Amino acid sequence: MERAFCARSFFIMGIVQIAIKLEIFILSQLRYQAQKGKITVVLIRAKRDFWLMENSNKINKLSTFLQKVKQLRGFGDMDSYSLVREFKNLCNVPDDAIDGIIEDMASPQTWNFGKIAFIQNVENFIQEISVNQIAELS
Repeated sequence: MERAFCARSFFIMGIVQIAIKLEIFILSQLRYQAQKGKITVVLIRAKRDFWLMENSNKINKLSTFLQKVKQLRGFGDMDSYSLVREFKNLCNVPDDAIDGIIEDMASPQTWNFGKIAFIQNVENFIQEISVNQIAELS
């Protein structure tokens, strides 16, 4: 039993040493590539991939948010104001645009128009992100 344990320990230590040597090799290669100016391409690709993932997450959040907006029932729906505020935070919308949406939804006569405009604003943000993402991939 002790011999098996020792053999496993030496085996694991060997794997750890190989991993450390591999890490040192990779780091030395990165330094070499950085000196030649090639590392910037790798960093740009990594940044682009992160940006695309971040935009995909934002599109998913906005699509879910859009469904909430479409489910608003009518004038007096208590979720209207909170969704407008959430929209401001999600998309960093200026206060004057938010005030316009709130005004449109503030009376029974203009509420439907306000809801339609609100939906169009969210759809426009989703479309803008999608277009930018497609342009980035090109």
